[in-house]
Amino acid sequence: MTIQVEDTKNPVPLPVDNDLLAAFFNDLDWAYRGFVTWLTDINKTLIFGSPDKEDRQWEVEKCDLCRFIDNVSIPEIKGNYDFKRLVATHNSAHESADALLRSHASGQLEIGDYETFKRMAIRMNVYVDHLRHLSAFTIAHTDDLTGLLTRDVMDNYLQKELDRCKRTGRVFCLAIADLDHFKAVNDTHGHQAGDDVLIKVAELFALSVRSYDHVFRYGGEEFLLLLPEVDESHALEAMERMRKRVQSEPIATGHGKIPVTLSIGLIEYKEGRNAEQLIREADENLYAAKEAGRNQVVSGRKDKSLS
Repeated sequence: MTIQVEDTKNPVPLPVDNDLLAAFFNDLDWAYRGFVTWLTDINKTLIFGSPDKEDRQWEVEKCDLCRFIDNVSIPEIKGNYDFKRLVATHNSAHESADALLRSHASGQLEIGDYETFKRMAIRMNVYVDHLRHLSAFTIAHTDDLTGLLTRDVMDNYLQKELDRCKRTGRVFCLAIADLDHFKAVNDTHGHQAGDDVLIKVAELFALSVRSYDHVFRYGGEEFLLLLPEVDESHALEAMERMRKRVQSEPIATGHGKIPVTLSIGLIEYKEGRNAEQLIREADENLYAAKEAGRNQVVSGRKDKSLS
């Protein structure tokens, strides 16, 4: 039997707050233990019978995992492949248990029915293990302050996009954004105000990009954006909109509102470039934006950069 699962060597972190995610998986572990207890009770009933309850009561009796699944409300988790398979397999396990107990009650228990039930239990364990792995991976590769993906997972995303474009001939763009004069924010207003600025700018990035774009915290006040399926001219327009949005919304902190600007270096993937070259060229364009006076976007086509 082959069980289809998502890639566990290079999984995609869930875009969920780390504390919320940790609480979810703690609850999942508790609920799954309840499901294992339910499995054990089913097996005991099949072997020894059930002197204290009618077999048919199992048709409607819920396990702890049933109640847990009913209460899950986080869209990003509900849409996850392994979670959806967990839910479907859990429902199949209950249907299989119901068929088993009906057969048991009629004295016509079939080994094939039991094998089906056992396969459901194995699948459940696989999907729960993958969700545990995804939880640990997400928490390990999500920046505690901003909630963005961290630099150490960026390489996986970038290499996947490079491989895809090499196969398909499509393009993508890479941008590095840096907060202008951020050291002055920390020196003047304190590090808490600096943290408030980083958090808010990260939120603005998340609200400004498409659902399939990726934003990483690249350094202290640097952010890297991976923009699939977009050429340089359209990416340049998008980065300019983002720059203007940040400029137009002073950040509310405990020390009042602080105006912030961005410098952005942008590059489009061209055939033959590798990840290191793309990052270096985007960084060179960022440096050019700083040298030209900051608060602007510089692309690979410097004659068409916006300011």
